[in-house]
Amino acid sequence: MPPNPDKGSAQFKERQKLYTEKSNLLRSARASHREKWFSGSFDEEAKRQLQQEGEDDETLPKPTSTFPLIRHLAIARRRRA
Repeated sequence: MPPNPDKGSAQFKERQKLYTEKSNLLRSARASHREKWFSGSFDEEAKRQLQQEGEDDETLPKPTSTFPLIRHLAIARRRRA
């Protein structure tokens, strides 16, 4: 096949038909993959949130103070200036 057949030729029409079919298949495959991924990740996130709601507050770690971290970063910032 020549690299650029004439637009009226049978080869051009056949090539366009094949490319269109492949494009449609890829588009539908992407859409189905996206749908499966979204529904799966949404279900997992919903389960995780339900499990977190069921836990007691005592089992969760208490937040630590960020003051030592801020103090450490402030010293480094002064050295750079």
